[in-house]
Amino acid sequence: MDRRNGQTCLQGFCRILIRYADDGVVCCEYEADALRIRQSPGKRLEKLKLHLNEDKTKLKRVNEWAKQIRHEKPMKEIWKIFKTKLRGYVQYYGVSHNIEKVNTILYWATKIMFKWLNRRSQRKSFTWEKFRLFMRADPLPYQ
Repeated sequence: MDRRNGQTCLQGFCRILIRYADDGVVCCEYEADALRIRQSPGKRLEKLKLHLNEDKTKLKRVNEWAKQIRHEKPMKEIWKIFKTKLRGYVQYYGVSHNIEKVNTILYWATKIMFKWLNRRSQRKSFTWEKFRLFMRADPLPYQ
């Protein structure tokens, strides 16, 4: 890991989205960054005699989900499930002060889906332009 000004830097893209003081999401490009961030608040909270609720603290791997489901279901069904997941996310975290971060996370989740939907066969299913046309016909929530 890179070190600058005495702080450890992350290796990839990372966005932190806070809904309330005790409720948030961290979206990381690399699992190692997510694990590092996951451990960090626990140490800080211990100093304040607080703790994370382990039942509610989860590491979700969007990339692995998309990679796995790409061969299990038809593309329209995958897209419907993906939209449902994003809709729930937006409805919960999409409060007025963080819409820019919500849109950033939607963008990266969509890029992940594009990547794995394009790897359903030996030849690419979409160019980015064709994928955008597909999304216009069946749009994501709130875009």
